[in-house]
Amino acid sequence: MTIYQKIFAIWVILLVGLLYAIVRKNKTQIAFCAVAWVGFTLSTFAGVVLVLK
Repeated sequence: MTIYQKIFAIWVILLVGLLYAIVRKNKTQIAFCAVAWVGFTLSTFAGVVLVLK
């Protein structure tokens, strides 16, 4: 994993934390954002892995 990938991973984790803090008053929105960002993160890493191969 390159330094850029590590930086991007940290950025995603921080962004998810920010979204959680903004919408934590509504549990449905928390769940939706968490699922959306996990899906985004996994697809991004899969794309990076496929590009690097």
